[in-house]
Amino acid sequence: MKRKIGFIIIVLLINLIFLFLYYENAKKENQIPEKENIYSINVNDAGAIGDGKADDTKIIQKAINQVSPGGNIILDSGSTYRITDTIIIEKDISIISNGKKKASFLMDNNEGNKPILNFNGEVKHNIKDITSTFKQRDISIPMFKKNGIRAGDLILIESDTPWYFDPRTGTENLHKGELHRISGVTNTKILLEEALWDSYLSKYEDINVKIIRPIQVNIKNINLLRSESNNRTIGLRIKYCSNCVIDNTSVKNSSALGIHIVSSYRTSIEDSTIEGANDKNSGYGIQSYGSSFSLIRDNVIFGSRRGVDISGLYPDHYSIVEFNSVFGGGKNKIGQAYLIEDTQYGIGTHSTANFTTFRGNILGNLNYGINIRSANTSIEQNHFMGYIKGSCIILSNGRNVIIKENRTTSGKNLPNFADMTQLPTNIKEFKASTFLAIKRSFEIDSGFIKITNNSVDISSELIKILDSPDSKLSSFTQLNIEGNRIKLLDNKNGKSNFFLINSDFPLFNNSTTIKGNKVTDMMGNIQDFRYKNFKP
Repeated sequence: MKRKIGFIIIVLLINLIFLFLYYENAKKENQIPEKENIYSINVNDAGAIGDGKADDTKIIQKAINQVSPGGNIILDSGSTYRITDTIIIEKDISIISNGKKKASFLMDNNEGNKPILNFNGEVKHNIKDITSTFKQRDISIPMFKKNGIRAGDLILIESDTPWYFDPRTGTENLHKGELHRISGVTNTKILLEEALWDSYLSKYEDINVKIIRPIQVNIKNINLLRSESNNRTIGLRIKYCSNCVIDNTSVKNSSALGIHIVSSYRTSIEDSTIEGANDKNSGYGIQSYGSSFSLIRDNVIFGSRRGVDISGLYPDHYSIVEFNSVFGGGKNKIGQAYLIEDTQYGIGTHSTANFTTFRGNILGNLNYGINIRSANTSIEQNHFMGYIKGSCIILSNGRNVIIKENRTTSGKNLPNFADMTQLPTNIKEFKASTFLAIKRSFEIDSGFIKITNNSVDISSELIKILDSPDSKLSSFTQLNIEGNRIKLLDNKNGKSNFFLINSDFPLFNNSTTIKGNKVTDMMGNIQDFRYKNFKP
């Protein structure tokens, strides 16, 4: 009897040992217990190590694949998860740290154009050969005979007609288009949350429509890290997404793009830090690309070729860039420490941006502070400080801009100001010869420019019109320069050599308003101003 009991005990112990080894091995092999619905997975419980050395790629990817749509992926606070390939996400998801310290993804793979995290919605239908006509301001379009179109889907309308400003040829042709969210459907119509911003005439242009099932992403308290590289690396890309929130996320050394928002609707990026998006041709800290209603707010961007860019193959509509701090520095196009003037732009647009607002941003140590190459832009209440080689603002291909209530800060107390406001301590004393430069005409013979109530310290001119081979400008049509307060840097209390408008070629006055502008030296003495190649 005792032998039988002993035998049974031995068998049980052996079974327990085998079970223990099985579950340990399952943990190592990322065998997350199969459940019908898993709403939260801690990647460490799933087998991730998080020590910055072990390869956690497969474990994290499998956890993401197994969590239910709308679920949470939890990273341990302060842990570093080394990955060697892009993590792909194609569902609603939240990726968050479970404590005050940020968790980090460290990506070893520096292959070009491979993001650390890649979020993708799904194109449900790609509809070509459209025969309908879509009119500007329509709040609906005809219903397509396709299954599964529903409220909350995105609809992307594209035309082969080149975009109005700065059209380019070749495979990267910029063209008309717009992204909307569907508010509802009937038997005959697709209802849109906003009215169409353009018209599309099938008789004269090829129209393509995509119906997209977007995903919703929430990322909070995360670091995205990679080693320095001259390859075109990317931190985080979201494509075909809706109502995504990226909060308190830092991206370092993603040379081409820190955060890339592509064809997405109402994305919010807040309280994040981007450093080292310094690719020599197209390094962007944050780029909203062919999206709608992006909100880029309260971020800090340092050492990037351009801090924030709004553009796309088709127009990005109604993005807001506000309260960000963007400073030059870091690495330049050949991998050495940036000179301040090494082609660094703070924030701006390319031609395919429409109705963009830049508000309350702080910009310094840059070649140009704000670079606009698009239509219908508002530049308001921005603060220029630190050395700026060119001009605070530069306009080129595009038309219609409001520039109001912007200011500069000068004086040697700038480093102290920077320290108090947690800005880069290497900020230099403000210096800019020009407030606004205009080149390639900006179509100011047909559009409007309003420059009102700005308070700036400059040395040469308020507006500089630059000549270029493709300038077609002959006259101002709707120019309003009103209520600006200008202090002249480097003025020796002598006769002023300041130009309110300084043009490289003759310009005619056609419907301009210039009044209430005041020019003083740094001591407050009123100074004269002149015009060159322009008569008010």
